[in-house]
Amino acid sequence: MIKVDPFFKPVTVSLTWARKSIELAQTAIYGFFLNPKHTEQFTSFDKRTGMTTLKVRLLAEIPCDYHQHVSEALMHTKHAFDQIIHAGCDAIGKPIEKSSYPWATNPTQLEGRFKQMKMPTEFQELIRIQAPYASNPDGRGDTFIRDISTIINKKHDIGIKVAASADVRDIELRLPTASIDILMGQCNYLSKEIDILRWRGDIGSGQGFYKVSYCAALDAPGELGNTPADVSALGFLHKAEIVCESFKLRCEEISSDGGNKAPNDGWASHAVAATDWRSRFIHKPGQNAVHPPVRLEELTRVARSDGGDG
Repeated sequence: MIKVDPFFKPVTVSLTWARKSIELAQTAIYGFFLNPKHTEQFTSFDKRTGMTTLKVRLLAEIPCDYHQHVSEALMHTKHAFDQIIHAGCDAIGKPIEKSSYPWATNPTQLEGRFKQMKMPTEFQELIRIQAPYASNPDGRGDTFIRDISTIINKKHDIGIKVAASADVRDIELRLPTASIDILMGQCNYLSKEIDILRWRGDIGSGQGFYKVSYCAALDAPGELGNTPADVSALGFLHKAEIVCESFKLRCEEISSDGGNKAPNDGWASHAVAATDWRSRFIHKPGQNAVHPPVRLEELTRVARSDGGDG
C-alpha cells in the first residue's frame, strides 16, 4: 500500500491557511455589532401617510479586515478542492491535465465534466456520492455549498453585505390610542436600516421591547446572504475536509486491492458525510446587537425625504 499523505500535503496546507483566516475574521468581527456606538434607534415620520416608523440603523462600516480574511479563507478552500483532485490522481498514478474539482449544475452536467476532464473512473462514483451541484429534486446536492463555489469562481472580489432581522415576538406595547403594525424586520442593505414597527396616532407612554440581530454576510441571495460570512466559510471548509478524507481513503483502497468499484465502509461513508456536512457542523451564534427597552416618545424623530417632517 502506498502512503497517500505526502500527496495530500498541499491540501492540508491550504485547509490550514483557510482555518487560520477564518479565525482572524472572527477576531475582526467579534464585538463589532455589540458596540453601542455602531447603532442608533430613531423614528421616521411620513407626512403623507401620517405613519411613524421605529428604525434601527447601523452607523459603522464592516471592518475591512473581516472582508479580507473571509475572502482569503474561501479562496484557500476553493484551491484545496482543486488540489484534492490533483493529489488523488497523482496518488493512483493517473495524473490529469485539468485537475480542478468538478463543480456542476446538475448530475447530467457532472457526467459531462468527467468526460471533459478525463476523470479516472476510480473516483467517479466517489464524486457522484458527494453531489457537487445545487439541490436537486432527487434530494441530492447542496445549494448552499454550490452557491459559495459559484461566487468564488465568478467574482474577483467577494462581496460582504450587512444582513439583519428583528425579533418582535416578545414585543410589549402600551399605545392606547395608536394604530400599530408590527413589521417583519427586513433589512435595507443600502441604508443599513431595519424597520421594527409602525404606528399612526398618539403613542402616549408606550414602550417597545425587541431585539435586532445583525451579521456580515456574503453578498448573495437566499440562505447564504443571511448567514454570517465566517460561518459560511467554515461550512465550506468543513465540506472540503470531509471530501479530502474520502479521497485519501479511496486512494488507500485502490493501492491495497486494485480498487474494487464497490464502495467500502471507509471512503463511501466519508463521501456520504460530505453531502450531510451540516449534521456535523456546529454553528456559532449570530453576531447580535440587543437593544434594551426604549421609550418611544423620547427617540429622535427624522423627516422622510418625500416631504415628511419631524
